[in-house]
Amino acid sequence: NDPRISWPIGSGQRFLGCYDLRHDRLLSFAAKSTARVADAADVARVVGYARELSGPNVKPVPPFLFEISKDSRDHSREVYEEVIMPGFRKMNPAPKITLTRFGAGVHSFWKAEKELPVGIAPSVLRTWNDAVVGGYFV
Repeated sequence: NDPRISWPIGSGQRFLGCYDLRHDRLLSFAAKSTARVADAADVARVVGYARELSGPNVKPVPPFLFEISKDSRDHSREVYEEVIMPGFRKMNPAPKITLTRFGAGVHSFWKAEKELPVGIAPSVLRTWNDAVVGGYFV
């Protein structure tokens, strides 16, 4: 089941879902504002993306490991601490969440910087490896 909305060719509608699972208000606004080119079922489905599922036999939201670089153009510690992580904490049940902010790097983890030929990618990959091997996602 493809969760994307198919826009009619030439409609001019574009939607970047960078924060689709994190910014419920933004997603709701985007879905409602494009209702004229999407049917009601699409709008209802998209608005619900930012919340956990409920009901019988529904699995809980899995653990999330958020990682942001020092100089990301799109991701700030404040947005994660004030908007994103509180949204996850409101879920029932609330998933395990962790935020790591690296002391270097830009939006693209692998972008070279002085003394970091492949950016902070090795550190990011190490933390993910440690999380997987250490059972964080279990």
